[in-house]
This record gives sequence, structure tokens and C-alpha cells, in this order.
Amino acid sequence: MWMTRSPSSLPAGYYYGLVGKKFWTIGSGMDCTIVLPDIHISSQHAILLATAHREIYLSDLQSVNGSFVNGQPVHRPVLLQHGDLLQIGSFEIEFQNSSKLSSETLSEHQKLVLLLQSSALQGKIWREILNICGIFVTYKNFSDPNLHENIETLIKDLNKFPDLLVADVEILKPNPYEFCRWCRDYYPGLKIILISNNRTEIFSSEKRWAIHQGAIDLLPGFSDDSFFSTELTDVIARVECILQALDVPTSTLSSLEPVLRSLMQRAMH
Repeated sequence: MWMTRSPSSLPAGYYYGLVGKKFWTIGSGMDCTIVLPDIHISSQHAILLATAHREIYLSDLQSVNGSFVNGQPVHRPVLLQHGDLLQIGSFEIEFQNSSKLSSETLSEHQKLVLLLQSSALQGKIWREILNICGIFVTYKNFSDPNLHENIETLIKDLNKFPDLLVADVEILKPNPYEFCRWCRDYYPGLKIILISNNRTEIFSSEKRWAIHQGAIDLLPGFSDDSFFSTELTDVIARVECILQALDVPTSTLSSLEPVLRSLMQRAMH
């Protein structure tokens, strides 16, 4: 399930994935799940609630200016349908059910990243960051000795060939570079970015070697402790590297700062 942006204050292609939670608060307050910076939006404006059957309801939290679905004011919880238009302050938001999206739709509007992480926290952080940037993410949390065979299965099962593989080097042990060489031989069109979760700094010589072996880059990750203290500029620099690999414009990254800052604050809790 997705919510897509519309106002010019957010970058084109802004998406927020509604996964992994039972509810998401919407408002201008930095403690909200989805932060919408707008003077017409209350600090706790509305809430999205997920049922056991993965239905999503929108409920207004007695906001000053109200919430609207398809132009109608929300006085009680409203069951959202694919394509519904939500109006919250100056934000017009389209609700999309990912099960209703065809492979052609995804191919036209979104880049696809295959994300492999051994850390559930790391996977969640990267997936949410990339979703914020409007990138569709297929995320797998596992460490498998038969990775080569499983990669082939994963790629076959996707709606489209991934635009980028972002892989944790822990999954690719004992030799992540041997995996890069294998991908270069079997999937020459697959771009790869390696992430070392346990490192806060990568030496330039290591980057050069990773690139020589077939990766686009080798980036430090956000270890379970370091993410909370990582400078926002460092987060944006890593995101920028991935966007450049996807040929996605990076000029709108500055407008993502309040959303990323909110994500980091929520991760601390």
C-alpha cells in the first residue's frame, strides 16, 4: 500500500509505503509517522489504521481544517480504495494499493530496487528512505549460502528486472566481490551497490577495488547504534549515491530533509 504526494513542497514521485505497522499518524508535528510541513495542518491531524485484512482506514483527529477523501469531509473512519484522493491541508495525496498496480504502471513511474539485508533494522531504514524518494523496493532479510540460485529466483519473480541491487556485504560473505563478478557475468545489466553495515567509514582504496570488481560503490551502513547519531548530511550523501545510480534527479534531496529527520527521530524510539 502506498500514499503518493502531490504538492510542490515535496519532490516529484514522493511515496510512503504503508507497511510494517498497525497505524500511521499524519500531521505537521515531527513526532508523526508521516510529516507534512504545512501551517494549515494540525500537529496531529489524521491517522491511518490497518485492519487484520490489510484494509486501510483514514480517520480525522479533530483537526482544525479537517481531512477530505475525494472531496468529502471525513467525519468518521473512511475505508480507502485504490485511487482515492486525500486532501490534508494543501497536500493532495493519492492512495494506491500496490496489489492493484500492474507491472507496466510500476515500470513507467518507479525505479525498482532489490534490497538484501541481514539486519531487519537496516532493511527497514533503507526501505523507508528509498520509499520516501519514490522508489519501489523489494526487500529480503536473509543470509543464504545458496544466494546465487536465490537471486535468480528473486529476479524471475519480480514484475520487472531490478534497476539496482543494494546488498549487505554480510549476506555476501565470505567473498562479496566474487558475487559481484558472478553478477557481472550472468546479469551484466544489473547495477550493484554494496553496503557494509558494521563500518562508519570506507577507505577510497576499498571503493576503487569494489568498483573494479563490478560494484558501483561501497557505502558504510547505519549500524544499529550509529544510525541514531549519524549526521543528516551523511544520510543524504548515501541516498544521493543510490539516486545517481538509478539516474534519479538529486536536486530535490533538500526537500527530503524534514522527512528524513523525522525518520531518524522515530528510529531512536
